[in-house]
Amino acid sequence: MASYHASVKKDLTASQHDLIDHKEHCSADPEKLATVGRAVGHQLRIKRNDSQFALYTVSQVRQETSEDIVRMGHAGRKRLGTSGEFVATLDSRVPHPTFNDGEAEANSEFVERLDDDGMHTGLIVIAPHGGDIERHTDQQAERVASRLNAKAVSSWAVQGFQGRRRRH
Repeated sequence: MASYHASVKKDLTASQHDLIDHKEHCSADPEKLATVGRAVGHQLRIKRNDSQFALYTVSQVRQETSEDIVRMGHAGRKRLGTSGEFVATLDSRVPHPTFNDGEAEANSEFVERLDDDGMHTGLIVIAPHGGDIERHTDQQAERVASRLNAKAVSSWAVQGFQGRRRRH
């Protein structure tokens, strides 16, 4: 997947209330986002260093004086361990494409799982915040899907694990 070096800056208080109100939101230059296949409404990964990274939703786009600027509210920056401004990497890869659940947990990664035979059209059970994001929601979704198995249900879950990275 594509990435670029970014400069994470404070929100513009007067015009970016969404970033202040939602710690998982960010804004970025639309043309720079397009270079990594992202746009408003898409998710992306902001990586401060090897152990501090998080997913964000692009809720606003704005032309910046420097196209590498990504803006976040105070709480959004605190997710990455600081309230200040910092240099980071913006990565278009959100879930890890090959890790199984155990590998994701061991490496503090995100994974996405879909259980669908392509024939189900009536119901899907989802857990977009599984793993360590909102503990047990993926297990709850699995249980609901298994209980409704006779009804031809699909399921989808994202699991995020952080803070349990094995040291080599």
